[in-house]
Amino acid sequence: MSSKRKHYVVTGGAGYIGSVLSKALMESGNEVTIVDVKTPPSSLHTCSHIEESFEKAKLNWNEVDGVFHLAALTEVEESTREPELYFENNVTRLETFLKALPRDIPLVFSSTSSVYKAPDKGFYDFKESDELAAANPYGSTKIKGEEAIKRLHPNAVICRFANVAGAAYGLGEEREKESHLIPTVIEGVLSGQPVYVFGADYKTHDGTAVRDYVHALDVITAMMAAMRDLHVEELSAPFVVNISTGKGYSVLEVIREIKKALPEFGCELSDDRIHTCPRRAGDEEYLVLDNSRLERTKWIKKFRTLKEMVHDTLEFKVGRQQAAASLPLHGCEGSAEPGSEPKEGKGFWDVLPRAEAIVSLLAVLGSGAIVSSLAETGVVWPTIVFMGFALLVIASLSARK
Repeated sequence: MSSKRKHYVVTGGAGYIGSVLSKALMESGNEVTIVDVKTPPSSLHTCSHIEESFEKAKLNWNEVDGVFHLAALTEVEESTREPELYFENNVTRLETFLKALPRDIPLVFSSTSSVYKAPDKGFYDFKESDELAAANPYGSTKIKGEEAIKRLHPNAVICRFANVAGAAYGLGEEREKESHLIPTVIEGVLSGQPVYVFGADYKTHDGTAVRDYVHALDVITAMMAAMRDLHVEELSAPFVVNISTGKGYSVLEVIREIKKALPEFGCELSDDRIHTCPRRAGDEEYLVLDNSRLERTKWIKKFRTLKEMVHDTLEFKVGRQQAAASLPLHGCEGSAEPGSEPKEGKGFWDVLPRAEAIVSLLAVLGSGAIVSSLAETGVVWPTIVFMGFALLVIASLSARK
């Protein structure tokens, strides 16, 4: 591929990985078209196009150098409740897109570690050539998606992601209902809520499920390198590659890593806030990817560590919370400057204990003599109403000081 300015299409470009990828492509001087039903972060609004469907995008494929396809529903537990929704979004819509995509346009497709069949016994790091048989509907839709690519657009790269974590370019995981371990634990810490461990009876070294993690920057680095280095237009079958560090961590090990990082941000997580719950539907005991093929590509020279993933996520989440509300962080000390707490409006009885409110109250009560002197004139009730109103005004002003 030449060094001229490229035009890439990123489906799902408003999502977590898609937004980081789009930003990196833009920073590298490329033109980007985002296709996503969601609105991208404001930092991506300088993209050439932001559309919610290919029909609205009205792309001129002759001017497109490649497509990164990340659009999908991805929540394992949700997929067990709404498998039809996941099939429609992740399979049917993908097939419609592939039929419209010219065969000579390079495609890099995001898949998942959830496609692999769990071993009958013991633990095993999955290779790209291993048997596929997902334990949940989400993984099944990704298997169907890979099969569709083999049929309809075989000149592609299929990237099977491990658990992606971390933040970059001021972008990170932001879901209405978070389910991924690292951001879920961090959000629990910052909000003062309990932290839940789903399943402590697995046959692992500490009883909790084991997963491998990979930084979002490493993921998008590999995807961009795949688009740059592989002549996908010459492939007769998709090139499949695991995107992983190849190292697994248990849930409790990840939580311990988060706890070690918290003091830097003035936070802490006590053991009594960590609660064990039953396993979640669709969760697997051990899911770690072999990354030998990825290492042979030399796409990633040095992987970022779990410590870096945790730190970057914490930095992102703390920054977002402070920017959104300027509130002190629950369970965190030193997270806000003294006197920086917002001056919320309070009710009358909340304000009374303030010294200035008490003085104001006594002053108003002292006016009782005036009320009594006016009793015989018949204007006492208007006067009482006026005094009551004045008291409320004084209390309100006191709350804003």
